[in-house]
Amino acid sequence: MKPRVHVAIAAVLLPSMVFGCEFLVNEAEPLWALVHDADAIVLASVASIEDPSEPDALPRLHLNVVERWSGKPPHQLAVESTEDLHPGDVVAVFLVKAEGDGWNVYDVPEGMVNARQDDLEIYAARVKEAIAIDEKQEGRISRMEWLVRCAEHRVTRRDGVRELLPREIDDGDESDRLSIPPFELLTDEHRSRIAGGFVREPSVDAALPMLIELLGDYEDLRFEREVLAAIEAKMAVTAPGSAEVFDSARAATERWGVTFRGDE
Repeated sequence: MKPRVHVAIAAVLLPSMVFGCEFLVNEAEPLWALVHDADAIVLASVASIEDPSEPDALPRLHLNVVERWSGKPPHQLAVESTEDLHPGDVVAVFLVKAEGDGWNVYDVPEGMVNARQDDLEIYAARVKEAIAIDEKQEGRISRMEWLVRCAEHRVTRRDGVRELLPREIDDGDESDRLSIPPFELLTDEHRSRIAGGFVREPSVDAALPMLIELLGDYEDLRFEREVLAAIEAKMAVTAPGSAEVFDSARAATERWGVTFRGDE
């Protein structure tokens, strides 16, 4: 039986939606791949920012390494980045070796993560766990549990959910060697944890449509209500036509059996 909240969200969201928007597609590198491919991962503070010397150049950040999570980069780094940062900010940085003794940020801008302090602590824990799983080449159970833990928290939700969805596995890709075939190990207990994570830390972003798809027909009234509240709150502070709001609302209404006029 579909909860009554389904009717409520249809009444609230559908009249306000701007039809014809494009779906939001986020092709950013997932956290697992960043951990696997980086030559070093550090937690660093921004010491200073050097303005670009040429029109097409990027700002150069001077960083002091606070913690080394993997690899052996120097304690001071100078890297280019598109992140909007300020001296004193603390960031997680994924690095690759450059020519000589230099280092570059891997996959700019995804290779540098600036988050709130509480989110950064969660992010650091997931990164360190991924490093351990990757180094020990642990099996699918460990990888599955890691992905579920990622999906439980706002700061890593996209990284967990996107890899738990059905997708083709590239056997020739070394970073895919521990990938999970579609829903092979995902249980209702996992789905309950993921839904509960959203209730505790709601967010309307590129991860929410994927999260709704991942949960499928799993029903949790708390989750349904929180999705509605989060989308309504986001609509109140977002310009009309926001792809994140549109994609999330569309995924939610389709989950609850409401058809968009454009899909009829």
